[in-house]
Amino acid sequence: MSDKRNVRANEARNSVRDEESRPMTAWKPPSLLDAPEARPGYVQRWVATSIQGKESPDNVYKRMREGWEPRPADTVKSKLYPTINHGQWAGSIGIEGMLLCEMPEE
Repeated sequence: MSDKRNVRANEARNSVRDEESRPMTAWKPPSLLDAPEARPGYVQRWVATSIQGKESPDNVYKRMREGWEPRPADTVKSKLYPTINHGQWAGSIGIEGMLLCEMPEE
């Protein structure tokens, strides 16, 4: 008698919509430093503007002497990337003391 009572509990409950609409992908943790794809003809990297809350202008200016320039937020079609709204780097892509910089490929 107890065999008949749990028949539905033993059935697999898969949603057809879920199986057909979602591609099989491996989960990966989100990153604070996700960046947009580099523009054609450019390479890019994150440059630290502050370390442990203390400004580090020497690091930024060293990278600029190497040819790195801040990437303007208006060069990205998607508005999903963090933008610096004030200060010296206003209008550039950046987050948490990091500034996205780019330079032409050699």
